Amino acid sequence: MNWLKNILGSESLSVSVSVSVTPPDIKCGLPVYESEIQGQKLERRDILVTYNSEQQKIAIDALRAQYYAGLIPADAPILVTNFRGQETYYCGEGTVADAVAAWESAPLELYDQQDATRMIREFGFPEYQIASKAIYSDLRRLYGRCDLYYRCIAVRDREFKRLTKLAAKDLVFLLDESQPGWDAVDGEKRFTEEVRRHHPKLIRSETEKKAKKEREKRQELEREERRPLIETRNSLTNFPHKAMPIEIRDFGMIEIRAIKPLLREGAITPESLVRYRNDADWMELCEFLNDWMRNKATDRQIDYLRSLQQQNGITEVVPLDMSRREISAKISSLVPRRCDE
Repeated sequence: MNWLKNILGSESLSVSVSVSVTPPDIKCGLPVYESEIQGQKLERRDILVTYNSEQQKIAIDALRAQYYAGLIPADAPILVTNFRGQETYYCGEGTVADAVAAWESAPLELYDQQDATRMIREFGFPEYQIASKAIYSDLRRLYGRCDLYYRCIAVRDREFKRLTKLAAKDLVFLLDESQPGWDAVDGEKRFTEEVRRHHPKLIRSETEKKAKKEREKRQELEREERRPLIETRNSLTNFPHKAMPIEIRDFGMIEIRAIKPLLREGAITPESLVRYRNDADWMELCEFLNDWMRNKATDRQIDYLRSLQQQNGITEVVPLDMSRREISAKISSLVPRRCDE
C-alpha cells in the first residue's frame, strides 16, 4: 500500500460509502406491485369489490357474469391485489366496468391460442373468434362442461353404448338453448336422463349387457392366457446376464439372448422346462425367469462383492445364481466397519 500512500500523500486512508434507499410507493396502504389494472393478469389477481358497504373477493369470471346479470352495478369500486412473499400488494383500482373492460380486451398468450384450437377441434365447437382472455375463459368453461358430461356417460359403459364427443356437445347446446340453467343442480344425473330421452339407441338392452359381460370375460381369459408369454418376453428383455447358458429339456444348452427369437417362432414356449445347474430341478421358463428377476443377485451386487473380494485377497468365484439375501450377507461381512469416534 506504500505506493498508494505516496500518491495520496497521506499516511491514513479513509473510504466513505453512502447508500440511499428509495421507499416503495404506497397506495391504499399497500406497496405497489402494478400501478394500474393489468387485464391479462386479472385471472391470477384478487379482486375486492365494495358494494352495499361490504367488501367481497370475487374472481374475474364471476364478477363479469354478475355484472352482465345486473347483480353488481358498473360503478361499484374495486381494488386489485396480489399476495406474494407473505405480503399483499397493490395492483390497481377502479370500477367493476373497468375490470370487465380490461378482461375483455386482454390479448391471448400463444399457449392460450393453441389450447383454444385444441378444445375447438376436440368437441367440434364452432370456429369462435377467440380474441381475448374473457372469450377464452368462456370457451374453457364450455369445454369443461362438455367434457364432464361426455365422461359421465363413458364411465357407464355397462349401461350405455359409446356416446361421441360431438353428440355430447350437440346435446349440451340443445339443452342450453331450450332450458337455460338445466345443469345448475346435479347436472350429471340430468344429462344422463337426457341421453336416455334423446339417444334411446345408446341404451344397452339386457341381451346386450349380457353379451358385453361375456365378451369382457372372454377378453380377460385371453389376457390371462397371454400373460405368461408377455412376462417371459419382458423378463428376457430385462435379464441381466444375456450370455448366461441354461439347459432346456429336449433342446440342449442355449444362451439367454438366443431364446427370444425361438420364442417368436414357437420352437420354445413359456412352459418349456429349463434349469441353470445340472443338479437343479426343472422349472418352466416363465417361472424360472420371474424367480430369477425377483430373488437372484443383481449386477451391482455381484460387481460390488467381487470388488470387496479383490480388496481382501479372496479368489472365490461369485456364482450368478446367488440369492439376494445370501449376497447381502457376504457383502456385510466384508464391508469394513467404521470405528466409533
